Amino acid sequence: MKTIFHTLLALMLFSSIQAHPNHSAAAAVVAEVKKASEAFNTAYETNDVETYFDLYTDDAMLYFYGERWEVSTYYKYDCCGWWSRKK
Repeated sequence: MKTIFHTLLALMLFSSIQAHPNHSAAAAVVAEVKKASEAFNTAYETNDVETYFDLYTDDAMLYFYGERWEVSTYYKYDCCGWWSRKK
């Protein structure tokens, strides 16, 4: 059921972008989001910590381990090995 819903949602989004009078601008936004998503995934998959955290804004609030984290706090946790000292 979830797959059907996601498929229908994607089709509706795609058809609305195609029908939009400013299609080239909408396509540029879609391409920009896809590029950012691919950069984020690549940085995560290759453990490129600097690039990964550069993709966040400074005021972003993250949700990990059941609590909210500021980006700078999570960066310190991830980079400085706080997790290894907690064990």
